Amino acid sequence: MTEGAGQQSRGVGGLSPRAAYWLSWSLCGLSLALTVLGLYLLALNASYPHTYIYDYWLDNTVAALSFAPVGALIAARRPKNPVGWLLCLLGVAFSLGHFSSEYAIYTLLVQPDSLPAGEGRAWISSWILSPLIGIQVFSYLLFPTGLLPSSRWRSLAWLIVAYVMVGMIASAFSIGANAGLGPIPNPLGIEGFSEVYDMVLNLLPLLYLAVATSLFVRLRRATGVKSQQIKGSLTVLRQLLAASSSPTLSLAL
Repeated sequence: MTEGAGQQSRGVGGLSPRAAYWLSWSLCGLSLALTVLGLYLLALNASYPHTYIYDYWLDNTVAALSFAPVGALIAARRPKNPVGWLLCLLGVAFSLGHFSSEYAIYTLLVQPDSLPAGEGRAWISSWILSPLIGIQVFSYLLFPTGLLPSSRWRSLAWLIVAYVMVGMIASAFSIGANAGLGPIPNPLGIEGFSEVYDMVLNLLPLLYLAVATSLFVRLRRATGVKSQQIKGSLTVLRQLLAASSSPTLSLAL
């Protein structure tokens, strides 16, 4: 879909305004609930001496508390714009990653086998980074109109989809993909997938550069408030590009 395409009378997926309102705030509520549970488990973990503390608990908490409410507000008021829905999902993904990591630390390190499916939670933490990147990049690609700058950008949209799918598969079975869990390995890690996972991460700066280019294209056509919005997004993207070039790439992206 491009900026020249017609708008539908209903929201994304044909949702009515009422359904869009409840769904958006339900996603926000889910994100906030997972964040609270994650912080509760963090407090439990920290109460034990010499316990490993999840590396990115603060980054994920701030991200979830920022993206989810803003996304719900946009999606509830402008349900036809997918940017709001993407921000809602981004908040859920950040909170899910944090909760899963704290859960895994508690039941695998702090109180072994005290809760079920600890390795399953560790596995979720291993592959959650790729969806986070994909949702984030798509939100910038569609910002602020919810549409691609033109039909020529469809190839980049499909490239992002392919990047996320390959990244999820590679990280789901990569030994090194433990995303801040320290001594807890990926329970399904297999030799050979780590190289693919590293290659996916090395391509991330190029992906951010491509999305930044789309924002520059929009900026040349934009005026007023829209121009300021795009300039703000470009500032954030520059920070993300610097982070993605770091050898210690983290969920703080």
